[in-house]
Amino acid sequence: MELRDAYDQISVIHAQLAATERLRGLRALPVAFSGALALLAATVQSWWIADPQRDVARWLSLWIGAAAISSLAAGCALAHRVRASGSRLSVANAVLALREFSPCLLAGAIVTAAVVYRAPEQLWLLPGTGHIQSVRDPALRQRLSDYLRRVVD
Repeated sequence: MELRDAYDQISVIHAQLAATERLRGLRALPVAFSGALALLAATVQSWWIADPQRDVARWLSLWIGAAAISSLAAGCALAHRVRASGSRLSVANAVLALREFSPCLLAGAIVTAAVVYRAPEQLWLLPGTGHIQSVRDPALRQRLSDYLRRVVD
């Protein structure tokens, strides 16, 4: 066995370990911060935006801003944990988590754009669609989506 083959096999083993290990980077504090921020954004919305359907730009700026702050806080917490651990496996776990979460962000952006431009009267659905997109079980995600379609129609 050559040195390069051995290195490739070790890289494959690290990738497999990262894929099978559960990400523990998002602890209670960033999740609690995200929830508190959402409650704050909802409170600000009730004071600042009388009718979100008439003031879509302000509504979007509020909720996209809250999501950005929440993402930044979670990213900082994750980066701090990875840096504190000093493990290459922690770095691989964080990269894997980002790769798995990126499609949800893209889907959220597409759904947001579609609702804003095609059906602005359904804006109230947007804050909860991220939860449906993040459900890993495809059957459960489909049931939730079907239920939402029935409610909207």
